Amino acid sequence: TQPGTDVRFDRGDGVEIMVTVPKSLQEGKAFEVTPPAMMVKVPDNGAAGMQIAFRSCSELEEAAEWFGLTLPEGCQPGKYVTAKLPQPKKRGGFKALSRCLGNGSFKQ
Repeated sequence: TQPGTDVRFDRGDGVEIMVTVPKSLQEGKAFEVTPPAMMVKVPDNGAAGMQIAFRSCSELEEAAEWFGLTLPEGCQPGKYVTAKLPQPKKRGGFKALSRCLGNGSFKQ
């Protein structure tokens, strides 16, 4: 595969992702691919199993996207947890917030 070309990987859960090989990559070298994720601060009243909503870190407020997360076991108020973001085609902006808060669950 040549630098600058797109390659596809199966994440292992049936979802295929596509990444572009960095143009600066030399032949025989590897590069790291990480899933889209954000660090989210657990609210002061946060506890395991609680569902929270958070938004992307966009400089333009109107471009920010909302997501939902069920706080995992072992989380502590004021500490951070990793939130795996949904695939771009499934991101729903404010619809994601209403799904999260409206029926008590959030599906990626």
